[in-house]
Amino acid sequence: MDTQLGKTAAYVAGDYSIADIACFPWTMTHKAQGFTLDDYPNIKRWYAQVRARPQVQAGLAIGKFVKEPFDEEARKNMFGERAKELAGRK
Repeated sequence: MDTQLGKTAAYVAGDYSIADIACFPWTMTHKAQGFTLDDYPNIKRWYAQVRARPQVQAGLAIGKFVKEPFDEEARKNMFGERAKELAGRK
């Protein structure tokens, strides 16, 4: 990824795209994975740039309000029978 980001203008595929949206969450866990972005200058630049986007900031802010694990009703809606119903897979 660092090599690719060194070849492109600013983002993974040149312009901000689904590629950046997909890669960003994986990169957010770099500390938990045991590495520093200092070793990857192009990823470090990209990560800061993506994280600074207002839309990304708004999305990250939503997670700050989730303090407790999902209750059973939320779990059913997201992953259980209700989600299957909404998807038409009763």
